[in-house]
Amino acid sequence: MGIGRTSLVSAGVLMVSGASPDTVFDLLSEKRTLKVPDTPKQKDWLLSIKDDLIMMK
Repeated sequence: MGIGRTSLVSAGVLMVSGASPDTVFDLLSEKRTLKVPDTPKQKDWLLSIKDDLIMMK
């Protein structure tokens, strides 16, 4: 098992594409069959940079 880097990158791409964070986390958790993100800190970090990612689009 990894440390969630691929899931975080995938979540960021989906959010930049317009998906809501809750939808993204649910979808990736379902496909991965593990909770995404792996830790609360990962979720907080991704949500904290979401707007910056969208602006870079």
